[in-house]
Amino acid sequence: MRDVLAVMEIDEEASRVAPVSLELLECGKLLSRGTGGTLCAMLIGNSIQQQADEIAKYADKVYVIDHTLLKDFNPELYVYVLERVCEIANPAYIILAHTWKGADIAPRLSARLRVPLTTDCIGIELDNTTGLLKRRKQVYGGAVVATFICEGFPQLVTLRPKVWEKVKEAREGRGEIIHLDLKIDESLSKLKVIKRIKEETVRLADADVIVAGGRGVGSVEGFKELEKLKAVLEKSFKKVEIGASRPPVDKGWISPSRQIGLTGEKVSPILYIAVGISGATQHVVGMDKSKIIVAINNDPNAPIFSIADIGVVGDYREILPHFIKGLEEFL
Repeated sequence: MRDVLAVMEIDEEASRVAPVSLELLECGKLLSRGTGGTLCAMLIGNSIQQQADEIAKYADKVYVIDHTLLKDFNPELYVYVLERVCEIANPAYIILAHTWKGADIAPRLSARLRVPLTTDCIGIELDNTTGLLKRRKQVYGGAVVATFICEGFPQLVTLRPKVWEKVKEAREGRGEIIHLDLKIDESLSKLKVIKRIKEETVRLADADVIVAGGRGVGSVEGFKELEKLKAVLEKSFKKVEIGASRPPVDKGWISPSRQIGLTGEKVSPILYIAVGISGATQHVVGMDKSKIIVAINNDPNAPIFSIADIGVVGDYREILPHFIKGLEEFL
């Protein structure tokens, strides 16, 4: 029997367990069934009892490290704590979400534990003979899906958000909550906060619908047109966001926090509407796991149409008003 450790994240703004962590719990539950081991979760932060109680509905054990110095994300403190928990829990499998936090912590943990790391996995499968994970991820800019197998334990991976469903089925009875009293002080980290800058809060990975603009949108004003479509969609979907390919970001038309692709966010919404996006591999790798893809482009040979479920050829300025009108009547 080999145990699984899922590293949880907290949505500080909403004071709740981050939705991506519920996906980790579902993946961890499936993995632990295959290994016959225990599903453990780890929660780091400050004043997080409420979140621990929520996680205990699904995990067999919840390791909680609650400390004032852990209120804000500090990768050096977080990886120190995670390493200590690994010593205590001795998991055979460690899974993190491939968010900006997970992508920061995982390589540090890999170095501390001296085990290989596979990041941004879109699938994992347990080899019942060896106990090793077959890790699927996109490579060569998303052109190929490769399978990696790494020797040694613990097996360490980060998982792409929105690939797994959120955990729904609670376990029988509440899992055990274990509060760990670890010695944590500022000397453990060389990182210091010089200045806090409040930035636009964007959670593209949590969006149900994304309306994304590319070079073909043409300007800042073009993205204002996309906002009109977003407003209509918000009548029927819980969370709708504006996204972009890299060219509009490079031109300063939209914030870098909204970039989707190889060098931006990787998303898998229910509905992805690509407006004026040609479909270069660097962008497609960040959104091709979307459930339904709608593409609007004036180039009938644009690569985006090869992955689109619905394609419309034409000038988006002429198409969007009709699209919006139709949605208003339908929704």
